[in-house]
This record gives sequence, C-alpha cells and structure tokens, in this order.
Amino acid sequence: MINYEGKPLEDLTLEETIEFEKQMLKKVLAASKAQMSGGILDQINLFIDLIRDHKTQLAQKDLYDKNEKDRGNVLNIGEIEAPPNADVEGILSHYKTIPKANVDEILSAHKAKSVEELLDFYRKK
Repeated sequence: MINYEGKPLEDLTLEETIEFEKQMLKKVLAASKAQMSGGILDQINLFIDLIRDHKTQLAQKDLYDKNEKDRGNVLNIGEIEAPPNADVEGILSHYKTIPKANVDEILSAHKAKSVEELLDFYRKK
C-alpha cells in the first residue's frame, strides 16, 4: 500500500496527491543522480505512475461533479412533459384538422368484411 503522511493513496485529496507526486519525482531524480540500480528507479517510476493515475481519477471526478452540478440532475424516464408555455389549443386544433380514415373504403379495397378479418390477414403474414 502506498502512503503519504500516514494516509493511503486512495484517501488523498487532489492537492495532497500533487504534493506526493512532487516528492516522488524528487526522489527519482536523486536516485538517478546517485546512479542507483535500475530496479529501484523502476519501482519509484511505478509509484509515480500510480500516483498520476490517482491524480487523473480525482481530476476527472471533480470535472464530472462540476458538470453534473451545472447541468442539474434531471432525468425523466417514461414521461413526456409539455413545455411550460405550450399552446395546448393550437396542438389540439392541429390534430382535429387531420382527416379521419374511412374504414369502409379501406375494407372494400382489401375485400375484407371486418377490421378483425383485415387484422388477421396481416397477422398471418
């Protein structure tokens, strides 16, 4: 487990994570100048990669939270709401002007005796 000032990496804030990354970068620089073995440098670089990954996650979470707060949390599933200033009378008059289907003409065109017969014909297809 990686700890910084007694706190595990997962519990660090963004600012603490940045400070931790700075310290580890100084350590890898010092180890490189001291010509330490490649294994030690690789291990420090692995820690730095883990710290950077955590920093990225925190930054993305902050950005996501900010976007959610700006957008608001509105999600309506299964509901259709009319706009607040909808002209209900205008909408109704539009649908009243649409001509209704002439059922007798449709039945005679398909040589069917009833709507049920016509529906049965299309169900079989």
